[in-house]
Amino acid sequence: MINDFNESRTVTQSYGFDANIASFLAGIWPVFVPIVLPREAYNESQLRTATTTKVIHKTAVWLKQLPMI
Repeated sequence: MINDFNESRTVTQSYGFDANIASFLAGIWPVFVPIVLPREAYNESQLRTATTTKVIHKTAVWLKQLPMI
């Protein structure tokens, strides 16, 4: 029997901003208002695997070889 255990862990952090422009009419003149919002993301993942393999070893005596066609 062969047992194999693995573990993988990943941590990711990112920072940035989202920008947009809002507009509206003040009388006959358009007014533009920039909007900037901060953005933060954090992700942590963990993967654990376990496998078991049974190895079967067979031995035999070669009695006869068949012809290949």
